[in-house]
Amino acid sequence: MTETIPTDWEMRTIGDLIEESRIPATISSLSKRLTVRLHLKGVEQRQDRATDIDGTTKYFVRKSGQFIYGKQNLHKGAIGLVPHLYDGFFSTQDIPCFDFHSDCDPNWFLNIFSQKHFYESLENIAAGTGSVRIHPNELFKVPIPVPPLVEQKKIADILTSVDDTIEHTQAQVVKLQDLKTATMNELLTRGIGHTEFRESELGLIPTDWEIKKAGAFLEQSKASGKEELPIYSVSIKDGLVPRSSQDRIIHSQLKDEKNLFVSKDQFCYNMMRMWQGASGIAPEDCLVSPAYVVCEINRNLVSPKFLSFLFKIESSLRKFTTYSTGVASDRWRLYFDQLQVIKFALPPLGEQKKIADILTWLDDQIESVELKLVQLESLKKSLMGDLLTGRVRVSVD
Repeated sequence: MTETIPTDWEMRTIGDLIEESRIPATISSLSKRLTVRLHLKGVEQRQDRATDIDGTTKYFVRKSGQFIYGKQNLHKGAIGLVPHLYDGFFSTQDIPCFDFHSDCDPNWFLNIFSQKHFYESLENIAAGTGSVRIHPNELFKVPIPVPPLVEQKKIADILTSVDDTIEHTQAQVVKLQDLKTATMNELLTRGIGHTEFRESELGLIPTDWEIKKAGAFLEQSKASGKEELPIYSVSIKDGLVPRSSQDRIIHSQLKDEKNLFVSKDQFCYNMMRMWQGASGIAPEDCLVSPAYVVCEINRNLVSPKFLSFLFKIESSLRKFTTYSTGVASDRWRLYFDQLQVIKFALPPLGEQKKIADILTWLDDQIESVELKLVQLESLKKSLMGDLLTGRVRVSVD
């Protein structure tokens, strides 16, 4: 099927726009090699490996601003432009570089390749047995719609502006996450506004805090599942979430009554991932796998929301690691018998709720910025679909 494009655009092959650079490199050190990360993560310096041997591989000089890709992983988004920082570095012929012709804007060209449907489609031209590769001579034959240079630059400017906003928003998320981590560690070990502390078996704690074993405020529940309740999973990042919201598809033949019942505000954790923070509080009545552990919380001693934060801080995760059993980390399990003897420092219930409120507010701020990030990424995808095909034209006056 012929693609419809604006009358002043042309269908041209990639080979009309770029040409391969093959300047041999004189190697004095292997420390200046480049690699290209998957999924549009860009170009970076390759780390040395114990198996690397000087003089056994042919390398080529790479220049700032060149287009670069990995032959084995182009269809997985292993593309980029060589950053100024890596000007004069080198790579093998398996990571080729290309100079742009004068009628091709590099950033516009990179956006063409950054479309997931586009780079994934290039798997069709991969050749070889075993580890297949996408060679330049085949890539050069691929046709793309090409606007005039002035429009290429305008399109690139618009998309770069959105990219800059996305990058700024990502930095906001990271800053808020770092703030939350620091605040959790402070509030969950030193509390709010305390000036008097005492030595304890867990270290220095506020004078009115108490040391309790987990078994004092948690009691294991093994209630059988009930029909027509949603099935939840326990994730490291988000706690208890609907299984249907997970990226991976989980097939289970278990009948509802073979699952465990979790009532709203009960605590649940994954035995094999508790040491990584896989725990949470149930937001509603639900079912979970019998491989999980469900606990009723003594709310006269512990606020459920406070507990969800307490079990995520680094000092708690270290305790869970110590008490987990198994021959290797991917087999470690924290059974309730082990969990119930672990000791924690607990503030009075009123202070627990204040701490939970502060940390919940931070979670809300992070969620708000993450939502903005999702919207920006959706906008970028929509703009790429419109601007790079000519469905929407930009003013070049």
